[in-house]
Amino acid sequence: FFISSTLAFSTPLALPKWRNKSRRRFAPTPGIPSSVDVLRATDVQQLAMAWNSVRGRAVDIENRCQVLASSTGETTQSEALRTLGLAVASLRGALETSVKLRKDPNAPNTQPLIDDNSQTVSLRRQEAQLAMDALSRLMV
Repeated sequence: FFISSTLAFSTPLALPKWRNKSRRRFAPTPGIPSSVDVLRATDVQQLAMAWNSVRGRAVDIENRCQVLASSTGETTQSEALRTLGLAVASLRGALETSVKLRKDPNAPNTQPLIDDNSQTVSLRRQEAQLAMDALSRLMV
């Protein structure tokens, strides 16, 4: 399986890079915005740039997980890949809501919503990490 990603949800989370079946490792890519960068961004331009980068990579990971899940002959691996794809999609949705709330010109009035959404993003990141961990245990 070949999955290459630079979507770092938090250090050191990133989709595993599998060069071959006997050698697998996690590969966060330095210098590329992550979901953490999206949450930390306060400037609207910085937020938009980080979000565009993260959103594109998240969609790529979702698609790759679905393709790999469909092509693998192993049921357990297929389910783990689907679970990871869904977890990444859920994280992407939570981040998208966060970005929209913070880009809103009325953002100061919606601070309680932004705070609640930050908790949702943290939960979705944990779910993605759990899905990643489960998949990595299968791939050893």
